[in-house]
This record gives sequence, structure tokens and C-alpha cells, in this order.
Amino acid sequence: MTSSVKGSIPKSENTKQYYEAIAQRFKKSEKAVKSTLLNQLINMRYDGQGCVRAHIMNMIDIETKLQDLELSSSCFKFTA
Repeated sequence: MTSSVKGSIPKSENTKQYYEAIAQRFKKSEKAVKSTLLNQLINMRYDGQGCVRAHIMNMIDIETKLQDLELSSSCFKFTA
């Protein structure tokens, strides 16, 4: 664990309280990551430059990251 994360978690004598504080810290961080990835996916537009395949692979990569964060996959139904 990095020192910046350690410094943001309050010290506790009780192990259970300490782990709960860590879980809350990462829950907040996870929400920010979900929001950032979702915004990237929503705002992606193919501009006609470069490879279409690379653009689609980038979109799939973001979708996979969101699914790993347990965001509902029903949002990401790509149709051909």
C-alpha cells in the first residue's frame, strides 16, 4: 500500500474498523474510476482518422474494465 493511501486511512486499534476504513476508501476510488471510464466510452467518436479496428478494440477494452468493476453489462450491448 502506498504511503498516500496509508495516510488517508485513520489509525485504529481494532482490525475490523481498520479494514472497513480501507474498504470505504477504495469504494470511493472505484466510483471515480467507473465514472471516468463511462464518460470515456460515452464520448468516444470515430473521427475517420486511423484504424476502425483499433477504435473498436479501445471501446471493448473500456467495456471490459467496466465489467470488471461490476457495472451492469446490460448497458454495453454492441450490435453489428
